[in-house]
Amino acid sequence: MLTRRYKRAKEENNLPDLLIVDGGKGHLQIGLKVMAELNIITVDVIGLAKEEGRHDKGVTAEKVFLPNLKDPILLRKTSKALFLLQQIRDEAHRFAISFHRKRRGKEILKSALEEIPGIGPVKRKALLRHFGSVQKIREATVEQLQAMKGLSKANVQAILDWRAAQ
Repeated sequence: MLTRRYKRAKEENNLPDLLIVDGGKGHLQIGLKVMAELNIITVDVIGLAKEEGRHDKGVTAEKVFLPNLKDPILLRKTSKALFLLQQIRDEAHRFAISFHRKRRGKEILKSALEEIPGIGPVKRKALLRHFGSVQKIREATVEQLQAMKGLSKANVQAILDWRAAQ
């Protein structure tokens, strides 16, 4: 993901000043490796990891990992810099979770009607509007399907074939 994102950013000359990687030394090393592979030297990379064993909300200490430093920097729980880094990470998490929920929602909402060859989005919508549900389309008689405006004989046959295959 980092390679894809930063390759495009480099091509578009739209690189950030700082890359904050959510994780410890291992994640930081991956971020540094990607920057090196893409020959990007203008982006600073740091790792931000929660206090060992803490994955709750509230005030927690964080470890900031920097390249070429063995030990992380520990920011005070009341540090304004820590608060800013946590807000950035939390916003990134919120964005990622929203993206994945939206993506998963689209997969769940896929209609069984998408399996019917020759029935595109406009006709699927018209079928659902006319009959009210996928179940009612399955139960519709040949005459009811033929009577629907906008469906060709080939469309009606495709629906019948789809129903028979189920």
